[in-house]
Amino acid sequence: LLLGCLAAAAVAGLADVWVSLWAGGSDAVVAVRWLALSTLITPYMGVIVAFARRAGQFKFLATVQLLSAALGMVAGIALIFTFRNAESLVASLIITQYAIVVGVGIRHSASVWPGRVRKHDLRQLRFSFAVTGTNTLYYIQQNLPRWSIGRFLGNVELGYWNRAEVVTAVPFQSVQNAILQTMYPQFAHIENDVRRQKDGWTDMLVLSAWVGVPAGTIGYIVLPVLIPLLYGTRWTDVGSIVGVLALAYCLLPTMSVLAAGLEQRGMFKAILISLFLGIATIVPFCFAAVNARDPVLAGIGLGVSFVVQHALNLLFASRSRLIDIRRILVEYLLIGSVCLIVLV
Repeated sequence: LLLGCLAAAAVAGLADVWVSLWAGGSDAVVAVRWLALSTLITPYMGVIVAFARRAGQFKFLATVQLLSAALGMVAGIALIFTFRNAESLVASLIITQYAIVVGVGIRHSASVWPGRVRKHDLRQLRFSFAVTGTNTLYYIQQNLPRWSIGRFLGNVELGYWNRAEVVTAVPFQSVQNAILQTMYPQFAHIENDVRRQKDGWTDMLVLSAWVGVPAGTIGYIVLPVLIPLLYGTRWTDVGSIVGVLALAYCLLPTMSVLAAGLEQRGMFKAILISLFLGIATIVPFCFAAVNARDPVLAGIGLGVSFVVQHALNLLFASRSRLIDIRRILVEYLLIGSVCLIVLV
């Protein structure tokens, strides 16, 4: 809740700044301030949802999330039709989040509602601040291309980019979340077994790579053809962006698995180094995209940034004996060979 309060204050107090950075106008300021309610509860919701997962209550949690989403959708639609303003568009998200907190909180009222702060809680808070810091850098890295395009190339190009992300980033983020939600409860049971931890992280990296990279390769070939069928002929220009983004975002699941392993080891310095290098890599591509007025260059930069960052994290993970680097490199080579054959 403390993290949520700080984040909500930043969102509400700097709403004009956020809107100016993204849109250059003031129409969305009130809606952004309403989003502070979402920011307020998001860290706490993450904690109690993780508590339910750790307790193995996946069916209960899925039910609560489904009912909360349905409630948020119905209430959001009703508010949109009633008020017809930008603020109504964020109501569904806010209502869904608070419904999840109430639903899980009622069942675990003795464990998840705030209580007295202990020394152990302060250690957890330091860890939370570290995770929040790295997540902020991830946000900057993934939004630099989007911001550059929207700010300097205009809303039309930004619209093409957003449509391309819907069929690339969103599916791979869903795969990423599914893998991470399954992974954390499993690794909790072998926390003190170094050998099984090493085998487990290696297996998860290999699995996520085999799921993501071939899918991205197929997307690179198929999606430019499907775009006119999905969105209509006036969105044909999305095809020039969507293939590159498919190859970039297919790396997300594998990157997230390795980053989670480094976080578990408390190797935040290593994560920060790779993140700063990844951000530094993408900046020249964004400049090039703006100068050439070609969003494809920003997509290429995003992919190169991900590769550089993941390569550096592999080096750090190997040195700390978190993974079996030889097995991973062999598997990566095999995956690359298969994808190259598909492309040819």
